[in-house]
Amino acid sequence: MEKTLITQNEIKQYSIDWNYHMQNFLFRRPKFGNNPNSPHTYRTALQAFFRYMQENHITIPLPDDVLGFIGKLRGTHYSQFTICLYSTVLKMFFAYLDQHVENGHEVHVFPDICKAADIRLKRPKKVHTRDRLTYDEIHRLKVFINSLEGQKGQRDRLLTKLSLYGGLRICELSRLQRQDMVQDGNHYKAFLHRKGRSSRRANDYVFIPKELFEDIEKYSGEYNLHNYIFTGIGYHSTRSSHLTAQRISDIINGILKGAGIKRALICPHSLRHTYASEFIRRYKDVYLLKDALGHSDVNTTLIYLHEENRYRQLAPVIEY
Repeated sequence: MEKTLITQNEIKQYSIDWNYHMQNFLFRRPKFGNNPNSPHTYRTALQAFFRYMQENHITIPLPDDVLGFIGKLRGTHYSQFTICLYSTVLKMFFAYLDQHVENGHEVHVFPDICKAADIRLKRPKKVHTRDRLTYDEIHRLKVFINSLEGQKGQRDRLLTKLSLYGGLRICELSRLQRQDMVQDGNHYKAFLHRKGRSSRRANDYVFIPKELFEDIEKYSGEYNLHNYIFTGIGYHSTRSSHLTAQRISDIINGILKGAGIKRALICPHSLRHTYASEFIRRYKDVYLLKDALGHSDVNTTLIYLHEENRYRQLAPVIEY
């Protein structure tokens, strides 16, 4: 490698192959959490910064260059949340470079470049932009899904009811398997592969109505579904592949539209919101609801809190 003298920060540097180090950074990251999209997000953030460097003829970035990049993001369509995320990725990447050794030499840019840039960004609070269904809308939804026919109609009715009566997330519906449906005495449980987790845990389940449990068992048996419950239907589909979260979201959006529910704040997640709101209205127990929804932080659950009196009871919530 050819040595280049970087006079701006008075440090002797090797010329840096940014894409090479980005790939190593992504490969050597010990944890990305359980979100499979994280590597893609990190790559997108770093590539945006590299483009900024190229456009401004920057070979080795200085703190002012990092601030300039953040300033450019602020002047575009990027949200404050995305800008904070990109800033965090840059901090991790440059920290990695500070620690990395290439052919016996440390690969340094400006030491602690992001710290020197003194990036001060306040992460925005998440704004709740979804609404629950009204009782009239719940009635219309029930009438519509009960009118659906055929295998596709049965499948779409069941996944809609699981979200409404069990509060399942779209991703949890996608991952649900027949073995996850368990009868425990007089209780009927759906064990869930929760959001952000690599495997199912013993206490990750929700109670569902007996009738819904029996409908799922009947549907799975009728169509010989031994693995995933919600699969594609048609000539090119296979029972071993489950519907993606996006596909399920599209299906529920179509069902809401078919039921004549077209309010701006209503979306597939509104079924889960409806379940949670009815749960807290009936049982007034935010900690029990936290467990039912699979929240890691009770502050997330407090969105649904309307009353503070608490008592514990386990049962399906919305009348089937």
